[in-house]
Amino acid sequence: MTTPVAIIDLREIIARDRDERVLRTFDGLRAGTILELICDNEPVALRARLEAQRPRCFEWETVEDGPAAWRIRIAKRDGADIA
Repeated sequence: MTTPVAIIDLREIIARDRDERVLRTFDGLRAGTILELICDNEPVALRARLEAQRPRCFEWETVEDGPAAWRIRIAKRDGADIA
């Protein structure tokens, strides 16, 4: 994958606001660009939500797999412009 165009450190965001922030940012990306997340735990629920609400719109790559931090890159697929 290429360099992310947006990075969100979810550790700095209140837990209840995290998913919405990621979805808003993802929806604003152009197809072919990448959003990188930094998390304090594995974002299993977020991935499930993306798969349910944005099926076939993204590629998920775990760059760092804990235990101190997780880094996830989410690439918006071509043809997946939602915004």
